[in-house]
Amino acid sequence: MSMETERRQSFQRHAVLGTSIVLGLVMGALIGANSSVVSGVVTAAIVIGFGAVVTVLARRSEAAALLSGRDTDERRSMIQLKASAITGMVLVALVGAGAIIELARGDNAGPFIWLGALSGVVYIVASFYLSKRN
Repeated sequence: MSMETERRQSFQRHAVLGTSIVLGLVMGALIGANSSVVSGVVTAAIVIGFGAVVTVLARRSEAAALLSGRDTDERRSMIQLKASAITGMVLVALVGAGAIIELARGDNAGPFIWLGALSGVVYIVASFYLSKRN
């Protein structure tokens, strides 16, 4: 195994943990400053705990390995791709439903409409980019 491969695997192994620590601390501090300290601490603990659990379990659990970003083979890469696609479809459906509900109530559906428009633009741009690249 080359030095570069070892370095890349070490980065992958700790990327989710490092990201969850940074996000947990930032979110916890912001929530603690703007709301309640207890809510901030709980939020930080949940986010950091997620990163710690998937990092520790990644060697023993394929699901944890996938959640920690270790797509080391083609099968895992395909699982990640399909899970991302399903997540995107569910989120787009929920954004559309949210817009319809807000419009039916006579409320401002602007945030939902902007998110829906952004998702459409991203999908179109990604389709053109990936069709030219592949």
